[in-house]
Amino acid sequence: MLFVAYWKNIQPKQSSFVFPCCTRCVNNTSFFRLFFKTRPSSVKSLSLLAVGTGWNRRSLLKTITCLAAFPVFRIFPVQSANNEEIVLPDGVRFWLVKKGIGKAHPAVGDLVGIRFRAKYGEYVFDDIMKSEQPYYLRIGSHNVIQGIEEVLPMLNVGDVAHVIVPGEAAFGSKGRKASPGKRAIPPNATIEYDLELSELPGKEDFTPQVLDSP
Repeated sequence: MLFVAYWKNIQPKQSSFVFPCCTRCVNNTSFFRLFFKTRPSSVKSLSLLAVGTGWNRRSLLKTITCLAAFPVFRIFPVQSANNEEIVLPDGVRFWLVKKGIGKAHPAVGDLVGIRFRAKYGEYVFDDIMKSEQPYYLRIGSHNVIQGIEEVLPMLNVGDVAHVIVPGEAAFGSKGRKASPGKRAIPPNATIEYDLELSELPGKEDFTPQVLDSP
């Protein structure tokens, strides 16, 4: 199994990025890669994997455990500060439409408030972008489709992203059944979202403003 972890400078004013499931902080000015092509089977192999990382075997083992515990976050794509498209391993694609001024970003288990507009082709089936109150959920609770849960930890408060979610990370092979006033979504349909990370209770002490991208 291949595990890849990337940390790269995204916000110059943000001092550190905290891995969602551990307390070790990695300075954002570093660009760190860790590859595991096979599961280490000996102390010697762990020592070889630790070469060049500055980590001892104990730290390396803790990191392997963290990566294995959160399969959605095994691979961190390199984010761009220039609103370039980012492609996740399962084909989910997104880019920033508007950049917020918030510095905090969520992790698995955090409560977040979001606004979104969802459409299949030209058919808009959910739209709360202009709602006074955001929709609250806890990341990892599966209250939204997989593709959205993958993107949220990569946004800062106030960010608005355009997200394209392939069928497997959306409604899957079952699609979405029709409901009063809403048409059915066919199996394996690609869904597009405008997604705003509106609130991150407990991590932001101000109401975020959204700035237009230059």
